[in-house]
Amino acid sequence: MDYRVLLYYNYTTIEDPEAFAKEHLAFCRDLDIKGRILVAPEGINGTLSGTKEATDRYMDVMLADERFKDTYFKMDESEGHAFKKLFVRPRKELVALHLEEDIDPRQLTGNYLEPQAFREALLDEDTVVIDARNDYEYDLGHFRGAIRPEIHNFRELPAWIRENKEQFMDKKIVTYCTGGIRCEKFSGWLIREGFEDVAQLHGGIAAYGKNETTRGELWDGKMYVFDERISVEINQVDKQVIGKEWFDGTPCERYINCSNPEFIGLIHAIAEMIVVSAFYFMGNMPDTFYSQGYIYTVFILMGVGGLVHSLVDFNIAYFVAVNHFPIIIIGETISSYAISSYEMELMLPKLRENGQNILREVDHSLSEKERSLLEVQGINGIVQNSDSVELLREQLAEVATQYQNKSFEPVVTEKRQEVVEEDLDLSAMTLVNLSSLELQLLEKLRSNPGEIISRDELLKNIKLKLEIMEVDHEIIQTIWGKGYRFRKSAAISYK
Repeated sequence: MDYRVLLYYNYTTIEDPEAFAKEHLAFCRDLDIKGRILVAPEGINGTLSGTKEATDRYMDVMLADERFKDTYFKMDESEGHAFKKLFVRPRKELVALHLEEDIDPRQLTGNYLEPQAFREALLDEDTVVIDARNDYEYDLGHFRGAIRPEIHNFRELPAWIRENKEQFMDKKIVTYCTGGIRCEKFSGWLIREGFEDVAQLHGGIAAYGKNETTRGELWDGKMYVFDERISVEINQVDKQVIGKEWFDGTPCERYINCSNPEFIGLIHAIAEMIVVSAFYFMGNMPDTFYSQGYIYTVFILMGVGGLVHSLVDFNIAYFVAVNHFPIIIIGETISSYAISSYEMELMLPKLRENGQNILREVDHSLSEKERSLLEVQGINGIVQNSDSVELLREQLAEVATQYQNKSFEPVVTEKRQEVVEEDLDLSAMTLVNLSSLELQLLEKLRSNPGEIISRDELLKNIKLKLEIMEVDHEIIQTIWGKGYRFRKSAAISYK
């Protein structure tokens, strides 16, 4: 493999994080490095990918800097870049624990345990091992016997410890995280809270999995990573799958990123099951769907409303239609509840033509007027966000169950590749500059080849929507033999 993924951090003083971030961004670009690097007054934290030559150069330059000379780089080989873009961002702090009084790991932190000593701690009945990561990270993989705090994310950990302090106060505490940076502060905070015997896994899970002696032993599942790989193997001795499929609980360790935190943030996916898939669309076809070879029965379309290019929206609609997802959920962030932006007006007819069930995600209870408007536009149902993960899971599972016994013929991986290479060759397309109105009219004609469409037909949907919204649809006047116009005396507001 010609590429590497680097994971590292260093708590050190950086006088001007903004200036450093700007210079470091240029440095990384010169090396064609991609990834996420955070810079704060307290230090630097990065995970990045590049060629072996580029990552060697990166490490050499960093280690030659007095501030970063003792940086511990964890390395993985990769077939290509593990990130699509490069971000170097200044931050107030590297780790968001939201403490009343911050911890400086250079002054206060737990003892370091190397992988062999950590394995012994895992087997010691008098040692409490605490996973210091987010809940979804633990659920994908964790050390055998480690405690899963009842939290959703890392910053909730201090409150949980205080609630359960009496259970652990007299115990030896050992904590671990992905690469070690979270435990640096967390273990220091434990000491400040009064815990006397506190240690941390040096280099985190990433270092433990690479150690030639431990070889990842006593780790179950996979380790979640914050890049395009999503997860990596750790245990080379006696691997066990502990992840579970989102709806029915069957063994699964496949994760797909979801842009909407209301949809759990991460959702399991598995072949030939009722599952949910999602992506955040900003102008590129989601090639990961083709490469993974998985069959999805529910598709969640996320977007940013009017910023999505209409030409590419047609490609999304085509992609969804040709893969025959029986359920499509349109994200609440796509546009207004009326779905009035032109890109949605072009997409919905294509999806409805295939008889696919179209649902709308909303964040509040809809009025009858809003529901009526959605029905006119072909929305079959509503999925309402909930603060309860379990309730949301039940809502989606109930929708999916309706289609579980139906027969569909989704396009498998080979056919998907044919479609991309031949029928949907984006590079071969000629872009034509059209206004939104011109594009809508052209699309209406294109979707009805050989059919004569009257001007009244073109205006029918607009008038119907105005009527539902209790707006006088006669504000659109017909000028016989010429065309149409908006009545000058009319007043109407748009969202």
